[in-house]
Amino acid sequence: MTKDIYSFVKVSSFRKEAYEYFISLNPLLFYEGVAGAPYMDWLFFNVKLATKGEKMLVNFEDGSSAICHLVDFCPFKSFTFSFECFTSVRFLGLDAIQCTYSFSDWGVGATFVDCHYRLRLQSPFWNFIFEYFLRKTLEKNLDRILIQNAKDVKF
Repeated sequence: MTKDIYSFVKVSSFRKEAYEYFISLNPLLFYEGVAGAPYMDWLFFNVKLATKGEKMLVNFEDGSSAICHLVDFCPFKSFTFSFECFTSVRFLGLDAIQCTYSFSDWGVGATFVDCHYRLRLQSPFWNFIFEYFLRKTLEKNLDRILIQNAKDVKF
């Protein structure tokens, strides 16, 4: 059972700079603090050295972990991360999170950033919990994070 969350933002920066900035961000920021989800130590993939299919173990502040997989990587156009094998009970009901960021030129010196998160839930029960208790919070968090980071991107 999957649930999708979308957001987008216009960034006053060229696509290359926007891409390099957003790929360096913690992709699970939108989920932190929700339902007690722990903070994740994020060691981002190096844009110049990253390869499609690369995997790494990410650690959370509570000692739990997950596996991050660079599913797709098209330099300066898009990237997709997948998080799975969560060991924290704070992610109970969640099998995986996949996030895709796409970048396109929006006139001179501006970039359109499209963001899509897909959450794979374990059962209809967790679907109910998501729809009635988490969706709006996660959507607001994602919008807030994208807007804030769009302001922080530098030429």
